Amino acid sequence: MYEKDSTSFVPSLVECEQWMELPNGCMLLMKIDRVRDENKYFTVVDTKTTTMALTEYYFRNFENALATTLYFWGVASILGQCDAVQIDAVHIPVDQRDPGVGFVRRVLMRTELQVHEAITTVVYRTNHIRNVLSGSKKIRELLEAMPCNQHNCNDYGGCPYIGICKYGFSHPSLCVDFKATNVIGEFIMEQARKNVKGVLETKLCEGVVV
Repeated sequence: MYEKDSTSFVPSLVECEQWMELPNGCMLLMKIDRVRDENKYFTVVDTKTTTMALTEYYFRNFENALATTLYFWGVASILGQCDAVQIDAVHIPVDQRDPGVGFVRRVLMRTELQVHEAITTVVYRTNHIRNVLSGSKKIRELLEAMPCNQHNCNDYGGCPYIGICKYGFSHPSLCVDFKATNVIGEFIMEQARKNVKGVLETKLCEGVVV
């Protein structure tokens, strides 16, 4: 993917690690893919591989992504500034005939509000983890006290549930994907079929053409 990329990288800024101290005293270890320096214009370069189509919808996931914002903050702390975040997305499986077809590069900016919200979120999560570890002794209690949420909301600036989900909690959502393996979905669809069938039978008995 990068054979035609003329960008040069400083070795120490490839897969670089940086310890960051949070306001609550916790140390956060960041592992950053690459940092590009173009005449003192610093960019975080994060490479992603995905089976999703590389559309605008895919890149919306990174507009306010927590990890990407923290990378921005980390580079700014290391080098004194960070000007942009670059996402290099690679679609897999790679098209061997033309690898460039499945490669899209997108440059994103970060605001002070985004960085501030990202730090606030991580401080809240680390405080929660420390409180749980200091108060629980059994593994089961630890697991129950620290549920894993794989769908954190990234819309820090515009989410209607910002008071809840910016701290890592899930918020109300609508299930519209009724798959064959979805028991609840099957039940709902079965009830809907019965209701429709009942309405049709009633109409036919009344002599109404349906």
